[in-house]
Amino acid sequence: MIAALRARQPAAVWWRPAVALLLSSLGALGYWAYSAVRLRHLGGFIWLERSFHDSFIWGQGVFLAAKDALFDRPPTVEVMTLLVLAAAVVLTICSLTERFPWSVHVYTLAIVVIALGVGPLYLGSKPRFLLPAVLLSVPVARLLAPLPTWLLGLVIGVLGAASVWFSLFLMTAGWPP
Repeated sequence: MIAALRARQPAAVWWRPAVALLLSSLGALGYWAYSAVRLRHLGGFIWLERSFHDSFIWGQGVFLAAKDALFDRPPTVEVMTLLVLAAAVVLTICSLTERFPWSVHVYTLAIVVIALGVGPLYLGSKPRFLLPAVLLSVPVARLLAPLPTWLLGLVIGVLGAASVWFSLFLMTAGWPP
């Protein structure tokens, strides 16, 4: 959008991204206003997060879970979730080497930081927060690209089955994703 304005392109080229940017901001502001009215408190959204102990704590919950996993006998669910989060961090670093627009990298970094940095609770749902970070799949796709088609189908099937099993395991182990 900024490049279109700098190049003095006609408004027909850049008005849709500008409207999308404004509408997405209005959606967040609308939700904050709704929570303020509903809770009868100006900072309703922030109060709601704090009352459920779910605020942005810069990954302290993940750090404590990793510390427990290293020095105590953690549940299997916790170890598997931490492995998924570690893989996400590694894939984020690998995806930064890809040639994509900077906005896509910022979006991916924001998703990963939010997934790792939010609240000490709900560790089992953090892998679900990573789903919108599509750029994390690019390094894996580059690794899988040279495989023959039959092997690629087998690997994708096994990864899909592992993903379904992990989700079902989280739900039955009492850690709903």
